[in-house]
Amino acid sequence: MVGAGPVGLYVGCLLARAGRDVVVLDEGYGSSGSRSIGIHPPALEALDAVGVAEEMVACGSRIQTARLLLGAKHIGNLSLAGCPAPYRFVLSLPQHETERILSQRLERLRPGTLRPGARVVGLRREAGIDGSRMELVLESGESLTCRFVIGCDGRRSRVREALGVPVAGGALNHHYLMSDVPEDGSLGRDAAISLGAEGVVESFPLPGGRRRWVARFASRPDGLSAIDMAEVVQRRTGIAIDPGDAAVSTFTAEKRIVTRLTGDGWALAGDAAHVISPIGGQGMNLGLLGGRALVEALMSRDSTEALADYDRRQRARANAAARRAELNMFLGSDRLPPGVRSTALHAVLLPALQPRFARYFTMRGL
Repeated sequence: MVGAGPVGLYVGCLLARAGRDVVVLDEGYGSSGSRSIGIHPPALEALDAVGVAEEMVACGSRIQTARLLLGAKHIGNLSLAGCPAPYRFVLSLPQHETERILSQRLERLRPGTLRPGARVVGLRREAGIDGSRMELVLESGESLTCRFVIGCDGRRSRVREALGVPVAGGALNHHYLMSDVPEDGSLGRDAAISLGAEGVVESFPLPGGRRRWVARFASRPDGLSAIDMAEVVQRRTGIAIDPGDAAVSTFTAEKRIVTRLTGDGWALAGDAAHVISPIGGQGMNLGLLGGRALVEALMSRDSTEALADYDRRQRARANAAARRAELNMFLGSDRLPPGVRSTALHAVLLPALQPRFARYFTMRGL
């Protein structure tokens, strides 16, 4: 296994729990810089399979309600109470906490499995008496031989590059500014989504007295500060926030999906396999669900056919998630006609449709 982000650690836990020999290599464990926070109910169910969901829920913040705003006007709330049990909420938990919990679980399951500081620089196949094997070459000069390599090493995957697997897609014309500021309690534990003429503003509670704000821009908002973010939030939503000493980051949404997820002696999972817009919080969750499907395929009686099925199903799931993300981004863009924006928000609030939208926004049905 190459990569110790949430997906790599989770897959490692699944394999270790099944009694398989596994090594997880990562060149910079704990320094990915990713800021994923949302864990959806299907992913919590998957995480429960390795015994970490309860601890994560205890450490995170439950989002059970989203306040919907048309600009600065609060028009109603979307409740997640209609979602299937047991997780009728989206869990907000910083990615570094998710990784901490998973790495500790992996260490309990199989001590010494995680090898931080191990940078993979090459990958080659070698023939053996009992069949072909994969050899991983490390920057240190060491090499490791294994029967199967799983690349969970992110959007710039060295495993994928060494295998020569093409990636379809690229950057999208959707740009965002993000900042985690001190929580003032005015929104409680609710999320908030404002659709306005200048673009969407989203807000999510975080554990530890912080709150995340994300705002869309027509072009990359490089060079803006947390004070600028506070001014944007105030202007678009009417909500005053204190930026304190918060840092900001910018990102551009992407859609990248590999043409193949599996081959002879290898598979790709997580961002190494697919990168979609973080709007809607589906990326990490998609990777976790795919990781579970991959391990189930590896453990099946006919793993060759099962891996081929994983390839087909996970690429279809990634494309479906990307379409959902593209719809979310379109609804949050400044190009959306005002009448459509208002109609969309009011449709979400229709009592007969709320349970369906709650399931949609929590990744049910993917």
